[in-house]
Amino acid sequence: MKNYVLVGLFCVFAIHCYSQNNNSHDLPSSFGDSCYEHIKELASYGIRTTDLRSGLKTVSYITSKFRENGLHASIDTFAYKSFKYDSAALSYDNQRVTFSTLFTNPYLEEVDSALDLYILNTPLKDLKDTLSDKIVIAPTSYSFFDLFKIHAKAIVIVTDSLHRKLEKENKTSKAFLKLYGNIEEHEAYNVLAHLNSFTHNAPDILISAHWDSKVGPGADDNASGISVMLELAKYFQQQDSIPINLKFIAFGAEEVGMLGSQAYLHKHSAEFENCVLNINLDAIGGHEDIMIETHQSSKEDINAFQILPSTIRFCSQTDEKHRWILISPELYATILFTGMDKITWIDKTMKRASANANINFRYGLSDGDHRILSMSGIPVIGINVPGNRYHVPGDIPETVDKTSLTNVGKLVKDIITNIKYDKN
Repeated sequence: MKNYVLVGLFCVFAIHCYSQNNNSHDLPSSFGDSCYEHIKELASYGIRTTDLRSGLKTVSYITSKFRENGLHASIDTFAYKSFKYDSAALSYDNQRVTFSTLFTNPYLEEVDSALDLYILNTPLKDLKDTLSDKIVIAPTSYSFFDLFKIHAKAIVIVTDSLHRKLEKENKTSKAFLKLYGNIEEHEAYNVLAHLNSFTHNAPDILISAHWDSKVGPGADDNASGISVMLELAKYFQQQDSIPINLKFIAFGAEEVGMLGSQAYLHKHSAEFENCVLNINLDAIGGHEDIMIETHQSSKEDINAFQILPSTIRFCSQTDEKHRWILISPELYATILFTGMDKITWIDKTMKRASANANINFRYGLSDGDHRILSMSGIPVIGINVPGNRYHVPGDIPETVDKTSLTNVGKLVKDIITNIKYDKN
């Protein structure tokens, strides 16, 4: 493991000493109010997307705040595509097939020739056939998430009765699939920052949040996460040198498929060698208990993620009526989080931080950019505070709980100052 064992032992000792001296350094009493001011400003821009002026305004605001607080900040630009879905048609023997969900990739070359139908009727674990050039017909009884593991030209979910009919007919007909829509190209931005001080041979910790919103002004989802990240950056910049290198990332294009985190993972993959943890803040202004999701992807998961076609590495779009779902890195990552993955050293760190900050938390599932970053191999913590509605015009500052902002800030601060990690 290179020099990680010795470095790790040094850092555990150094961090322990640091935590003994810094637990008494509380966050400013104005922390929640300062966060709320960021939220009001960002929400005043309206819907924040890369296609609107609000997106550039948001990126400029976040960058300027990092720099005002003494951090080094820069902007990463990345490109992505989205498929604007109109409709889809599947037919065989001049008959139209009615389906509920379609898994396909509209960014690959259009299917302009007939393909074999494959009627799925065996457990997926027993599936041995090569399906890369076939259209798979599956009944609703198959697990929605397990179907992502099939590498086919397309996967079509039909009613159980239609599936039985096709199975009985033992269909060997050629099928035609046609997608109607158009591919759009976009440009988006991640804002990166790090503390002015840098400690050699020390591990990195990434604190992240996404800046874009969907449908509404996104006060809770996710101006709340951005606000706490900005104030934590300000707090740690004002502290004496710490035995950890803190990096801060404001991801763009999260709402269209976690594309900012995918772009960051792709461009900065080498930097994860020295990283021991990602803490992602997403929709943390609710009124319920703090919810924590932890995960560390296996080599098998990471390898499966990496062999997904490069054509869709930065491409993801989901039809809101679920008439089709794109097989994409975002959704592949999501299926890995259908169960809780407790990591011993993180669990101990969380309990120490919770006790020190006198703040309760619970484990649960919480979607977010940390799921993509877990594909680097590092452990991740996703933090969410439920209680508000997201992706609605009513996601406004008045719904955000200042106490939750403060509590999350305290908890993250104490995670960092109490961390004793296991790099192995």
